Amino acid sequence: MSPRPRFARFPLSALAVTTAASAALLACASGTPAPSTSPARDATAASSSAVASASPSSSVAPLPSTVASTTPSSATSASTSPPTKVAEKGDHAFAARLYGTQRDAKGNLVISPSSARVALSMAYVGAKGKTATQMADVLGIDDDPAKVTTEMSATIARWNAGGDPKVKLRVANATWGDKSVPFTSSWQGTMKTSYGAPLQLVDFKGAFEPARKTINEWIGAKTEQKILGTLQPGDLDAYTRFVLVNATYFDGQWSHAFEAKGTADGAFHVAAGKDVQKKLMHQTSHFSYGETPDAQVLSMPYGKGGYSMVVVLPKQTFGLSALETGMTGATIDGWLAAPSYEQEVVVTFPRIEAEARLLLGGVLAKLGMVDAFDPAKSDFSGIAPHKGFDDNLYLAKVIQKSWIKVDEKGTEAAAATVVIGAMPTAVAIPHVFDATHPFLYFLRDDAGNVLFMGRVIE
Repeated sequence: MSPRPRFARFPLSALAVTTAASAALLACASGTPAPSTSPARDATAASSSAVASASPSSSVAPLPSTVASTTPSSATSASTSPPTKVAEKGDHAFAARLYGTQRDAKGNLVISPSSARVALSMAYVGAKGKTATQMADVLGIDDDPAKVTTEMSATIARWNAGGDPKVKLRVANATWGDKSVPFTSSWQGTMKTSYGAPLQLVDFKGAFEPARKTINEWIGAKTEQKILGTLQPGDLDAYTRFVLVNATYFDGQWSHAFEAKGTADGAFHVAAGKDVQKKLMHQTSHFSYGETPDAQVLSMPYGKGGYSMVVVLPKQTFGLSALETGMTGATIDGWLAAPSYEQEVVVTFPRIEAEARLLLGGVLAKLGMVDAFDPAKSDFSGIAPHKGFDDNLYLAKVIQKSWIKVDEKGTEAAAATVVIGAMPTAVAIPHVFDATHPFLYFLRDDAGNVLFMGRVIE
């Protein structure tokens, strides 16, 4: 067998960061799989002439086949508890679909599919019929509320378990409901026991602005003040009936930190003929590394290795768009599995700081979660019973605000997803019938027979 190469060069020439962990956007190492993994885009690049002459090129040649004979990574061989079914089923597919709805946005992108998934599952467990089925299909969870709550509870507990002094991951949930709504005891019990989110009664009808400020303050406190102003004036109103929130905070120190003295300004290849100057970090260390036909894949662990950032680098300098377009749950599976062997890698990586505030209601409906957002079709009778259209609950808005910062020491990230439930009158606007231009008329009986018909043109 041929000896393995001394190191694999990993110049950044068009960067796609596949991130995960809970909402913190970090792709977990296989040692501790994250229940939700999402790619967060940085259409960026870097020259690396300052380190081992690893200069960017339009195409990076694949490593020799001897890569397969290198040492399996510690992340792969780590002995850890197996992931829950929630982690195994549908999370990557949901992440890929959610990312796909945002990939045409300008600039850097950061999304937390896991935060969205947890927050929406809090509504799902109170959904019935077609509403529940559609939500389960989009979220990639079993259409079985009892099973989902059991698995979500276990997943949240695992995230919050700690155990690594260099990694802090906190996942918190909360629920607020209008005091006039007869919320079911079963749903309230599930929120309290499975999500750690006992219902807090407020007066949305008469004091929605103070409630908005209270919710924003709670999010800020749970995210080390990194996520502020998630709910803006107008997001809540007198017809809001419940608000479900997931907040996630991550702070991880690299297992192999970059030395600050090695950071220098360098070219960041944004597009053909367009470079910008960025602070570029450099190091040569042993990392888990692999390749797919179109990309190099690098796993940079935090702390003891239970969490890592998996970076998917197109081999073509400006090949990020093609990777994004072809992204599916299966491709994310492949990317996260690719860095299976540890070897010496020359890394050039930019400092990153990005934030986003996304309105997800419309895109979730387009993905197939239709009835939940339609007051005429939604069925959240598991949250509160209803007598008719006027008191029927539906999802008015889903808002996510997220932030991430990557530097020489590690990564800090946070996200909050807010699910707003309302009654139909929250958006019901009277139709205007202004018959001041020509029209037709029909006079009919209750059997549909037309007794008279005509038109008015003047």
